[in-house]
Amino acid sequence: EEQAAAAAAVAEDLEDGALKEFWQAGRLFLLPSFLSFLLRIQDCEEYDVRFVFRTFGVDILEVAKELAVLSQGRHPLFQGVSLRPEYVMAEPYACFYRNGHESDGTYLAVGTVDKCPPDQTPADFYGDGVTIVQGFEAAEAALREMSEAHKCIGVRDYWEWWSAHGEDAEYGKLLLVPTSSSDGEIRCFVDDHVEAHHAHIVDARDLESGAPIPFEEAINTRMMRAEPYMAINDPEYFNAMFDRIVANNS
Repeated sequence: EEQAAAAAAVAEDLEDGALKEFWQAGRLFLLPSFLSFLLRIQDCEEYDVRFVFRTFGVDILEVAKELAVLSQGRHPLFQGVSLRPEYVMAEPYACFYRNGHESDGTYLAVGTVDKCPPDQTPADFYGDGVTIVQGFEAAEAALREMSEAHKCIGVRDYWEWWSAHGEDAEYGKLLLVPTSSSDGEIRCFVDDHVEAHHAHIVDARDLESGAPIPFEEAINTRMMRAEPYMAINDPEYFNAMFDRIVANNS
């Protein structure tokens, strides 16, 4: 009851949106197990961990609000505990557009969360203030630049492309993996729609060749399934998952 009252009080200062509605109703938005993981990672000296929030919707804007509250020490579940500013999601956001299976069918618009409709081109749809890049290599470079500037960024994926192809993994959320890199980087996509025997929602590609990475090679190293029930009920869920990811990629 005390936490619910604290959430309702903080919600009064928030802009209208899902986070405000959730907290006013006494509901959670980001899972406590994930927030605990963020607070652990910000003090991690062994690894430089960076986050890319991926969604088909615009809820990254609400995620940014909650992380900002946490950075102010006002989060109802972690009162007096502050997330460091570099882990608060910051603009620019970016939005994918896809109209082809190969590299030249992938575009990334940096500086917006607005989706280009399928019947338009990014060049025609976006105006000033939005930078458009095309191709796997260019999208990778843009995302890396965003991630180097800030440790937590937000990217909107292109649901229309995935939906139009029967929600097949090779048309889902694009994960570009620089498999020839030897710098020790670990890149892993965590999503609760990854299935037991197929990726379903994650389109894992070799950055250099553009070839899809087989599910059997990617699962538990390049991608992990998040189990909602466990993530809700186990406060150490994401801490344990992070440790498994590191171990599996060692």
